[in-house]
Amino acid sequence: MQTTSPIKSHPGGARRSRRLNALNTGDARNPDTSEVAALKRTEARAPSASHPLAVSFVGRKEEVRELHRIYAQRQHALIVGPAGIGKTALLRQVRQSCPLLLCEETSSLRRICDCLERDLGWKHYKLNVVERKNRLVEYLARRNQPVVFDHVALTPPRVARFMTQLAERIPVWIACRSTLAHDIGHVWQYIFRFVRVELPPLLRSETRVLVEASADAGRIQVDAKAHVAELHRFCKGNPRVLEELLIELAARRYDMDKPFGRQLLDLDRRIHEAFPPSP
Repeated sequence: MQTTSPIKSHPGGARRSRRLNALNTGDARNPDTSEVAALKRTEARAPSASHPLAVSFVGRKEEVRELHRIYAQRQHALIVGPAGIGKTALLRQVRQSCPLLLCEETSSLRRICDCLERDLGWKHYKLNVVERKNRLVEYLARRNQPVVFDHVALTPPRVARFMTQLAERIPVWIACRSTLAHDIGHVWQYIFRFVRVELPPLLRSETRVLVEASADAGRIQVDAKAHVAELHRFCKGNPRVLEELLIELAARRYDMDKPFGRQLLDLDRRIHEAFPPSP
């Protein structure tokens, strides 16, 4: 039975489909779609794992246990959560004990090939994208380890077919913000095969651990520990937003004992989110 393309039912679907097809060609002259570009800007705001204020991995015991079970049973996994909730951090944590090949560039087939070949130390010489894709499929099937596709959104048809082709031979994990058709793209029609793992926000107790660790290390003002509840309300349990709040606290001193000081902290974070400094 022919499956209707999930993109067509979305407003402006024809225009978006043309942009997706252009993106899938891998032509550097074609700009990213606004949604993919926004995703990249959002990811760029997050501190790297080596940043002194990067939030440590805390909690997620149930999710880690579930992914270990999925790994042992060689199932496909779908890791779902909003931006900044910690999907990539969770994958890196699981990767410490379970060998995974992680692909963080998934907007086009060419970029997937670039990312995987770079991790494997390969050179594609003069091979075209289809030849590179076929070579990867054969090698990854022999390697027999799960492949993880992170930041999956608005998947073009060729990317969806590549993921499905791999999933017929080895376990495939997908990390995305949403499983709605107009968000995840053409791979939407195949996700019924995947075990869903949804990431909830941090608990207040987990926020407390992270704030106290930064204060005890001398990175932020000590009196921030007395206002964990307010910081948790500001970040709503989102680790990335909490990182941004800690960065603001490290950059200047706020009068945390007064409502104005705490509101100024949140305002500064929002301003820097809307107008990130140039790299």
